[in-house]
Amino acid sequence: RPFLDFVHPDDRQATLRVVEKLVVAGENVLRFENRYQHRDGSWRKLSWNAVPQPNGTMYAIGRDITEHEKAMDAQRQLAAIVESSNDAIISKTLNGIVLSWNKGAEQLFGYTAEEIVGKPIAILLPPDRPEEEQLLIARLRQSEQIDHFEAVRQRKDGRLIDVALTVSLIRDEWGTILGVSNIAHDITERKRAEDKFRRVVESAPNAILLVNQKGVITLENAQAERLFGYAREELLGQPIETLVPARFRGAHPGHR
Repeated sequence: RPFLDFVHPDDRQATLRVVEKLVVAGENVLRFENRYQHRDGSWRKLSWNAVPQPNGTMYAIGRDITEHEKAMDAQRQLAAIVESSNDAIISKTLNGIVLSWNKGAEQLFGYTAEEIVGKPIAILLPPDRPEEEQLLIARLRQSEQIDHFEAVRQRKDGRLIDVALTVSLIRDEWGTILGVSNIAHDITERKRAEDKFRRVVESAPNAILLVNQKGVITLENAQAERLFGYAREELLGQPIETLVPARFRGAHPGHR
């Protein structure tokens, strides 16, 4: 059967041009790609090396690169997601040398990729936290999950910013550690709002307690300490029923 019967319709003109080079010009063709139809009707992406022969025939070796192309497409899609993310996404060696640095990292920390790739990530550490990155890596080596770890980092202009870090090991398909991934989200404004809220709460003339959805006390101001007689370290993390007389505790959860 004519080989063109198996070539994808959109690839036939390009395939014919390659054949012309082989037959008319007698040139070798390396790494020409097109789509061929499998017997089951699916299309497979093939990479060809073709060599013309003096008698007018040609020999061609085709290699199936369908799965490779899918993997490359997935990598390109992932790279596009990383590059367009507003979060800083950084990869580094276990020794802390920066390997990749996306646009989000440039915006957050002020360094361009050209300025920092190949340099130690410790550039971002405030002077009072020189060991923090290595401590995080030690936790990873012990199979600990590090999600939303709140830290302080230093921008190129010297300004300190609050970030939430997600840190994970990068492994290959055999489980070998290749490096470390850092995703940093800017929480500076959130921390400022929290600090402002705490200052307002602390200066309030009334007792204020903050209780989460599980009924656990997460914040207590000075007036609450004076009113109830409990120091903060005694109440924080305790159920709100701690402040309810024992005979009423059974009914109290229904009023949350």
